[in-house]
Amino acid sequence: MNCRECLDLLDGLEPGAQVPESCREHAASCPACALALRIEGTLREAPEWARQPRLELETRADLLGQARLGRLFWRQAGSLFEEAAVTALTVLSVIAGLVILWPKLSATLVPEPARRAVAEYLGPSAGYLSGLLAPLAPLIREPWGLALTAAALFSILMAAVLSAKVLVPAPHFR
Repeated sequence: MNCRECLDLLDGLEPGAQVPESCREHAASCPACALALRIEGTLREAPEWARQPRLELETRADLLGQARLGRLFWRQAGSLFEEAAVTALTVLSVIAGLVILWPKLSATLVPEPARRAVAEYLGPSAGYLSGLLAPLAPLIREPWGLALTAAALFSILMAAVLSAKVLVPAPHFR
């Protein structure tokens, strides 16, 4: 028996019907079907007062469909990692573009009086950042250093994006 057959059997069970043994055997080795079987068991073994109002067969099948482990966790995790990777690459590209292009752009586009006025405020921040980045200078001069630094920054940014996405509350099921 495969997952689809087992979950279809669970979705089609009438109230009071027993779960087929073949589905139980499959659920013993499949985390997704085991979760669906536990949910089905919980719905069946709930006290009588908890069953009011009683779930209709279609609603219960929909609830079990939403709880399928493969769809619930792996697909969401895959899209979450993909979105975090794209966001981290975008932020890293923007930062790299600013670091590389800003000196040239500021020299050609920003008038000298405006640069001097802004430098008064950005000078302390630039000094602080240059002090933080000074240990990276020897690393970046190595042939593999820039790639290693970019990979480390990407990992840090991706971890930050994933943390922000996980900590934001998810919308409730309908």
